[in-house]
Amino acid sequence: MAARALGAESSAHTVDVLDRESAHDTFAQIARQRDGIDILVNVVGSSRWSPTADASDDDWDEVFALNLRQQWVVAQEALHLMIPARRGSIVAISSVSALASSTLHGAYGAAKAGLNSLVKTLAVENGQYGVRVNAIAPGTIDTPARAGDTALAAKVPLQRRGRPSDIGDAAVFLASAAASYITGQVLVVDGGVSAIHTLIDMSTDDQNHSE
Repeated sequence: MAARALGAESSAHTVDVLDRESAHDTFAQIARQRDGIDILVNVVGSSRWSPTADASDDDWDEVFALNLRQQWVVAQEALHLMIPARRGSIVAISSVSALASSTLHGAYGAAKAGLNSLVKTLAVENGQYGVRVNAIAPGTIDTPARAGDTALAAKVPLQRRGRPSDIGDAAVFLASAAASYITGQVLVVDGGVSAIHTLIDMSTDDQNHSE
């Protein structure tokens, strides 16, 4: 594993995040091995692409289960160990789709918006126990599942798609002591896409300038 290559201790565990018992048993096992749970970064998610008016009940329920319910279940199981220890940092992976409408995956955007709300509530409820809860909202990321979408880069102010390491670095920051006074926040990591005014063309080439 990459962690071992860096000289760090690590272990791998298989967990069904949709099954509470599986999540509970996995956290209990890790807590016994590592004397507790200090950091949770939850990157699980999935989407189904279709007009929202055509989405099936099964697709809607599955997207909410993977993007919202399991985030609640996994965070809850981690909190049961973090609260007594009075320490911990939880980082959930949200999406810019939670911040503005995205066509063809309405369930995904709605679930991620719910996740942002959940993050804020968990942060407020558990700050007194020394537990911080934040989220990261990525834009377009060049992952194997979305490889080849080169046209998207032209729409990003930084003129490139995000790298997985861009999200990883943000997660490390939010989980670390460097962010010890940050909680209940959604950190947008999108190369500037969410800063664009959609009614105004970013390009100046076709703009008319007059005095």
